[in-house]
Amino acid sequence: MIELNKDIRIGILTWYNHGNYGSALQAYALKTFLHKQDYNVEIIPYVPQWERSLLHQPIKKRIKRLIKFLIAILLEFFDINIPKFSNRTYKFRRSYLQLNDYCTEYNISNYCKRYTTIISGSDQIWSPIVLDPIFLQNFITDKINKISYAVSLGGNKMSQEQSIIYKQYLSSFNSISVREEEGKRVLNTLGINSSVHIDPTLLLNASDYRSIAKSISDIRKPYIFCYFLRTDREYKKYVEEYAYNRCLQVIGISFNKEDYQWMKNVSYAGPREWLWLIDNAEVVFTNSYHGTIFSLIFHTPFFNCIRFTDDDPICQNFRLEQLDEYFDIKDYLIKKEVHIKMPYSFNKFDQRLLQLQDNAKAYLHLNIR
Repeated sequence: MIELNKDIRIGILTWYNHGNYGSALQAYALKTFLHKQDYNVEIIPYVPQWERSLLHQPIKKRIKRLIKFLIAILLEFFDINIPKFSNRTYKFRRSYLQLNDYCTEYNISNYCKRYTTIISGSDQIWSPIVLDPIFLQNFITDKINKISYAVSLGGNKMSQEQSIIYKQYLSSFNSISVREEEGKRVLNTLGINSSVHIDPTLLLNASDYRSIAKSISDIRKPYIFCYFLRTDREYKKYVEEYAYNRCLQVIGISFNKEDYQWMKNVSYAGPREWLWLIDNAEVVFTNSYHGTIFSLIFHTPFFNCIRFTDDDPICQNFRLEQLDEYFDIKDYLIKKEVHIKMPYSFNKFDQRLLQLQDNAKAYLHLNIR
């Protein structure tokens, strides 16, 4: 049994403010996992400048958005379900991440003096596309233990100037954990050693998520749940054919509003409802990394409709390749058409996950202080 120091105070530096289910839930998962290990842990409420764009909008637009924001809070408080105004992701961050404050690049250094260890991670916070040195902990003194957990670089292309920045700040980390082997390879070219660990959402089990999931009363079963993050519609005919042959209702969330002509719109769902939708679906069609992860966790049959071509400048397929290496899901990663296969064997997922969770736990206990 590992003895934990009650004087350890952990701050998690990560994305949580995107209105994205995966970002919110990976932050929740790492915080919850460490709390269950009896650590004193908080999400650092850092809001990058590019997320504070509201402050730079014309006054009329700011007032309009502020009014909608206030209406959303009131509707959530009284639990009124009006999709147009619902902001359940905000409510989730407030209630489950306990974010009642915020800090910026100007005051984060003072804010973080309360911590003994700061963990960068997870998600794509080290992506060269939106490089922010704060997530590289450029503001931390030697008195604070600097580590990362399952950070993704979000790609493998960076400029020479960016390479210098990564090497400068990551060289001072006490330990680095990345999410994909591709990230480990990229950092290795900079002379930075790292280890590879599972996404924080995989640190918790289905029962942990079911304890916070929230049902949607007007959804009838059985149904297909679709969750699409890009606006292509290549898979529409396959989803509709799958639904027709099995008498399934199609409900979903899509970045393409035209999709709501053939699927029931549940875009008002927050992270808690999103978990319930995946858990209770007959099958999930998605092009989301975290949509696939939660299908695995809940043992829900799934197809991941790969959304990046290999020559896409922002191709992120290595995330799915890493999941395939862990859990052998390649037959359920589809590019152009759906070939109906035998259901995925979730037994191999469960067995492999236990090993990966043990590795992650050992890494965190070894490096937190």
